[in-house]
Amino acid sequence: MANMPHIPAKRIFDLMAGRLPVPRVPARRTFDLAAGRLPVPHLPAKRVFDLTAGPLLLLAAAPVLLLAAVASAVTSPGPVLVRRTRTGLAGHPFEMLSLRTAPGTPVGRLLRRTRVDVLPRLLHVMRGEMSLVGPCALPPGHPEGAVGGRLLVRPGLTGLWQVGGRSDLPWDEMGVLDAHYLDHHWIGLDLKILARTVPAALAMRR
Repeated sequence: MANMPHIPAKRIFDLMAGRLPVPRVPARRTFDLAAGRLPVPHLPAKRVFDLTAGPLLLLAAAPVLLLAAVASAVTSPGPVLVRRTRTGLAGHPFEMLSLRTAPGTPVGRLLRRTRVDVLPRLLHVMRGEMSLVGPCALPPGHPEGAVGGRLLVRPGLTGLWQVGGRSDLPWDEMGVLDAHYLDHHWIGLDLKILARTVPAALAMRR
């Protein structure tokens, strides 16, 4: 952990509450998260939580998802859902679903800024390819994809990078938040992140 800047828990929670800017780290910094440091005992409980909360969230989000899909279909041509290959648990690739957000259209911008476009990924949570909370899903071959403990956890629908209130984080800033999560995650932190996700999305902050 010598290469990873320490982030006190209070700073993380302040960040989640919108009281602090996202921390910056030097370019090309890497993180050495040894498997032994990862709180592996929490993973079974985390999966049980995903399987319990995931279907409930999908049911609650179904009307919004249906409305967004119709809006996307009628305002621009093309398939409603798009697939992008991402690396999951243990390095296994999967096709991650998102609602199509056509560039330059008001509907597309709204879906991206409110993060409604990621709602189809709740299906991946139920299938075990993603978790409700976790590090950002990366494409195969990404230089940081196998660093530290990334391959030991499922990528997340949301995370510290999401509740920081910006959708355009460079990798150096997103990476330090992912690294902190990988080294400290537990159910309590997941609940705090989930509680901040909807307000952050509704605020449409960049």
